Formats: sequence, structure tokens, C-alpha cells
Amino acid sequence: MVSLAGCASILGQPDPDGDAPAVSAGDGAGSDPDDSNSGRTTDTAEPATTSGDAEQDETSREPSERSGEVIDGPVDSPPTNDHPWVDDPADGLGLTEVTLSISTDRTWDFLGTEPDELSISVKDDRFTVDGRGHLEWDCDRFALAHILVDDRTAEVYVEAAPNDACRTSDNDEGRGPWLTPFTVTGRFVGGRPDALEVHLEGQYIEGDGPRGGAFARTDL
Repeated sequence: MVSLAGCASILGQPDPDGDAPAVSAGDGAGSDPDDSNSGRTTDTAEPATTSGDAEQDETSREPSERSGEVIDGPVDSPPTNDHPWVDDPADGLGLTEVTLSISTDRTWDFLGTEPDELSISVKDDRFTVDGRGHLEWDCDRFALAHILVDDRTAEVYVEAAPNDACRTSDNDEGRGPWLTPFTVTGRFVGGRPDALEVHLEGQYIEGDGPRGGAFARTDL
């Protein structure tokens, strides 16, 4: 299970510095709007990350925890929720094999005119979330932050994860913001919940979510 300590819809804004020692929030400065490289794209290779429990087999995998690592999955929701404001899953409902993948087809959106978006599709017991959001540097990425079922509502939280590896003064071309597509896939266990909610949060993410980030919900 990914930690519930900073659950977005419950505890309010998290510490902007996060709890991951390998990342930092950056200074938030944007690129020069007069830069001649407007609209450039990049296929920069993704930084090496830790995939949590991905190497465990299906029977032994346990809920993953943030523990300072960038999590891509696969991640399972926990059978119980420790936070007093979050109900335990009803009727054995759960999420399993939740996995995030990021496209290398990023677009430099220096004016921030493109919207941050999420869409959900469901077929049988599987769901797919197609999203795109803004990251500050081209080596930053998105990570799974919280995966849980609150009573009969499944919730997936995705957040921006800065990467200090490229955040240097001699890497001006790495500065964004970069509009970055990603996909989250997973499977329902124990039947379908009543609804699936997906939240996307980060310094450059805007939308109608509970904390201003992008938000999508589908009733099942």
C-alpha cells in the first residue's frame, strides 16, 4: 500500500518538500517566452527508478510504501485503511496491479496554455487512466502516491516527482514546464466499486480537483 499519511482529500496540502530524499521542489521558474525553441519536444530517456515490489510474484506482493522511492508499480490497495477518516474497503473490494508508465513524447509548453487532463476507461475488471500534466524539468516524472479503496470508492493519486539529477544551472534546455503524457492501468478485485476517482497533483498542475490539481471520476 502506498502511504496514506498525506492523503489529498483528507489531510489537506502536503509538505511541498515531500518526504523523498532524492527529490526537491525546485524554484518554480519558467522558461523565457521568447526562446526560439518554443514547442520543442524531447525523447529524453527516463531516469532510473525503483519499482517497489514489482519483482515479487502475484501471491507474495504486498501493498507498496513510498519510503523515499519513486513508485511506478505494480501496487495493490490495502485490505484495511489505518487513517480514522478513511473507511476500510467494503465487501473485500480492492485494486491490484496498478502500474504507471510515462511517455517520452513530452512537449515544451513554456506558456502553460495546454490543460492538465485525465480520462478513465473501464472494461470488465480492468481500468485505464490516460493523463497528461506539466512537469518542471524534462527528467522529472510522475509517481503513484496513494492507491486505496475508501468504503466503495476506489481512489488513485498521481503526483509529480522532481529529480535532482538534471536540475542544474548548466542544463537550461531541461527547464520546462513539460507537458507529459502518462498512463495508469490496474484491475478491480472483489467486484467493481461504486466509483473510481483519479487525482493528479503537482506544482504546475491545475484543474478542478480538491487541491486544485486535475481530477476525474467515473461511476461504476
